[in-house]
Amino acid sequence: MSLDAVRFNIAAVLDIVSACGGVACRCIGTEALRRAANGAEIVSMFADAGLTLEILSASREAELERIAIRHSSAVLARPGVAYVLIDSGGSSTECSIIRADGSVAYSESFGFGQHRLIDMLQGTSEDVCAEMIGALERELGCVRAAFVVAAGSSFTTYAAESLGIGPGQVD
Repeated sequence: MSLDAVRFNIAAVLDIVSACGGVACRCIGTEALRRAANGAEIVSMFADAGLTLEILSASREAELERIAIRHSSAVLARPGVAYVLIDSGGSSTECSIIRADGSVAYSESFGFGQHRLIDMLQGTSEDVCAEMIGALERELGCVRAAFVVAAGSSFTTYAAESLGIGPGQVD
């Protein structure tokens, strides 16, 4: 991972904390940091800036996504209905199948997202989508889902491009 980009992000976090009157903040890393060869160095850089950087496990990342989506308007509008949750970000994609009673039938975090998909299209990465599609096909045989909730920066980006929405046009 680019240390210049990390420095830029640390500076941005410190600016935000300062602008908010020095409120406490929690810095979280996900798949990109789990895979980064220089992850320990990045954690150290945050510590040197007075910030704690927690790198979430893949299962914890998927769990937090399920908790957040459970409170979304899409899910709240359909109580007692099973659904599939797909959260695709820059470096990972979390997939969960939620039963009608709210329990988790299946949950997995796959180590690819928007950046890895671009690498795949450019021929610099393996076809990791097949792994996710195969897993979902196997698991969906056990639970009939009524709808799909898609979240994350990748879906947001694709939706905005499809709808012709530019930056600053979405609340």
